[in-house]
Amino acid sequence: GSRFDDLAENPDSSFCVVSVGPNGHKFRVEYRDAEKGRVPTPGLLTHLLAHAIARRECSSDSVVLHTHVQNLVALARHPAASEQRTLNQALQEQLPALFLQDRGLIEEQLESIAVLPFLVTDTQCQIQETLVALGHHRAVLWKFHGLLVRYPTLPDCMRSMRLLDVCASAAFSDLLSGKILELPSGNQVAEI
Repeated sequence: GSRFDDLAENPDSSFCVVSVGPNGHKFRVEYRDAEKGRVPTPGLLTHLLAHAIARRECSSDSVVLHTHVQNLVALARHPAASEQRTLNQALQEQLPALFLQDRGLIEEQLESIAVLPFLVTDTQCQIQETLVALGHHRAVLWKFHGLLVRYPTLPDCMRSMRLLDVCASAAFSDLLSGKILELPSGNQVAEI
């Protein structure tokens, strides 16, 4: 539940590690430091249930990560990107320009994210809505709060969050300026 940049720059100061048994019936806190606040939060139930969904789907997703991706949360507050369809469209529109800046992003796929309305964190309602959304998406945005993703590895989670953050920052700039920033043509993207 840390700020995304804090987690990316200094991961061992921002989280605890919980392992889930192969059948999903047991879990163990592997890494924690109560003095520094690195203990499971009440959101642990949502994380464990996300693992259960991945197991049910026979998915290789073994990492569930929650953080506060500030650009994405801010973008979802803008009326032009406040619905799931419009938010995902705004994010997708930024990919051609980002491909030209970072060739590594060419292999990346920006998956559609689920957008849930503001719900009090860790309530039964939020957990239920999140589990339904995770049945169809690898990423769920809780409006005004943060993002939960599930992927096979921690680097996969971090790459996905970083890509969403960069796309959200560019999309938010577009919306605030009142115009769409120039994007490369399809031919320019194909040349890469």
